[in-house]
Amino acid sequence: VTRLVVPNDASLREALLTEAHSSPFSIHPSSTKMYHDLKQHFWWSGMKRDVATFVSKCLICQQTQRRHDTIWVVVDRLTKSTHFLPIRKDYSVSRLAEALLTEAHSFSR
Repeated sequence: VTRLVVPNDASLREALLTEAHSSPFSIHPSSTKMYHDLKQHFWWSGMKRDVATFVSKCLICQQTQRRHDTIWVVVDRLTKSTHFLPIRKDYSVSRLAEALLTEAHSFSR
């Protein structure tokens, strides 16, 4: 795997971090995901620390909790309407039922 070595230039590193974090294609990834994505193409000393610091200063990321990691698609077979519920991959069947019942009241709106 060939990676570009990024020189010790703060403005260049800041531009890379900004693009990797705020572009329409990345949508504010966590520091772990952003580091893994960046390290496929780039390397610099202290990169993991710089990524973590950059993400910790992002106001959007600080205001948004990443509690859900999956979208559950529910299709009403009668009306053919589709509903999207944010859930976690590790939800039990009883937790899924609870989420469905909690959100069901908004389906008809």
